[in-house]
Amino acid sequence: MIRIPEAGRFECRLVDGSANLYLAQAGILAAGLEGMAKHLSPGKRLDENMFVRGSEFPNLQKLPTSLFEALQCLEQDALLMATLGDLGAKTLLEFKYQEWDAYNSTVTPWELQQYINC
Repeated sequence: MIRIPEAGRFECRLVDGSANLYLAQAGILAAGLEGMAKHLSPGKRLDENMFVRGSEFPNLQKLPTSLFEALQCLEQDALLMATLGDLGAKTLLEFKYQEWDAYNSTVTPWELQQYINC
């Protein structure tokens, strides 16, 4: 998730256009500051193309595969919840669970094709 192309420079490859960049940056900063304060190890460096060889590393922690899973992970993360604050976390979770409910109530073209054969 972090690429180090040269000394003194790094790229965060985790965040994409689907993320709120401000919230993502706040979370990354909070995690980094906590890691430094607690002298946590980021783990062993892994120089592999995970798109090509990812299946060869089954014990690596995987990212959530849906908004619902991501919200559940957020709720269980004390650091990120504290970073957002009570009102920020409550508001974000409310809006995002509403978004998830709206998404789930939509019938997609794939579902029509798969189950109705239109």
